Amino acid sequence: MLRQIIREKTQKQQSTDRNAKVIAIASGKGGVGKSTIVLNLGLALCQLGQKILVIDGDIGFANLDILLGVRPSHSFEQVLLGEVRLRDAITKVDHGLAILSGGAGIALQNQSELPMARFAEELKAISSEFDQIYIDLGGGLSHYSAEMISLCDEVLLVITPEPTSLADAYSLVKQAIREGDIPNLSYLINRAHSVRQATEAAGKFELALSKFLKTKANHWGDILEDDAVGRAVFRQMPFILAEPSSLASKCLLQLAKRSLMVVDAETPPSSPGILRIWERFVKRKQS
Repeated sequence: MLRQIIREKTQKQQSTDRNAKVIAIASGKGGVGKSTIVLNLGLALCQLGQKILVIDGDIGFANLDILLGVRPSHSFEQVLLGEVRLRDAITKVDHGLAILSGGAGIALQNQSELPMARFAEELKAISSEFDQIYIDLGGGLSHYSAEMISLCDEVLLVITPEPTSLADAYSLVKQAIREGDIPNLSYLINRAHSVRQATEAAGKFELALSKFLKTKANHWGDILEDDAVGRAVFRQMPFILAEPSSLASKCLLQLAKRSLMVVDAETPPSSPGILRIWERFVKRKQS
């Protein structure tokens, strides 16, 4: 009994000390399937036993709630404005996935640093309750999204094989490097018509990063073109739930398992991303 008590206290302390890994989901342009990917990836990870929160950071153009066919009571915008606590604004959906809708974004147009500082405080308060937190950003790179990217542990780019998508993703990385420190960079190829096409696109992207920006990116994997994705979007259901045996669902499940292997290999005692958010804005408040 004494051993059991000690074990439970140790596990509780480890859970308290742990912070979620924070990952920004970005793309060089819109229309590459970024929001659909992050939503289904979150569900796949939940099915594998992870506690996942997906924040719709594309305020003003939020669509996670539309893809799910739900109407959350609160939004990320309200959290930033201090109208509601982050914990109270979270909505639980299928398989325990937690989401935070973006909101209209109209009230934040003239805001500067204060909402981000408040977000830092709110995020730190719930960080031990999740394994991973995904922030779904809008296409391209604004000052707001650049700041969010620099404060995360990792940025995951969603790219399609089209030359325009590859060029836009390259431009985003180039601009992000100019804006400041960029975290660990990863990417996945979405909507490839074959493994060969995905491999060729990945090779071109990595070559451009290495040759012109002197940087590297981790290739998460590929999701092949599948009509099941479009059918699920029209039904306002995640494709991994609507058609779990589809090609896209199988590809996504492989990505989820691979991401868990990476997290297990790192085994960080805490997430530096959330600590960076907290320390950065506390220093700004004091200056």
